[in-house]
Amino acid sequence: MIKVLTFIKGDNQQNIDQNHAVLFDKENNCLWIGNTQGLFNYNLSTKKIKHINSALKFEPGTVFSIQKDSNENLWFASDLGLWKLNILQEIIRKYDMAMG
Repeated sequence: MIKVLTFIKGDNQQNIDQNHAVLFDKENNCLWIGNTQGLFNYNLSTKKIKHINSALKFEPGTVFSIQKDSNENLWFASDLGLWKLNILQEIIRKYDMAMG
């Protein structure tokens, strides 16, 4: 059996490393990657990566955990709070201590 190791590189051609969380999203055929740079989406069909922080103009800090619910929402935890991303509409919302 031959195994191929592929390095995922961002737009600046640096490796996406120091990963803390990875979630395989079968419905969207992608990987959601959380690391010290925030949240990334790696499309397995096109092999393209999208830095979600930059695309939606928000700063989550380091992403430690990622989960997806049945409503196409991606929930992720970072050192700056709990976040919900509506995948289809690309709407981001932050939940923190100030919200109760």
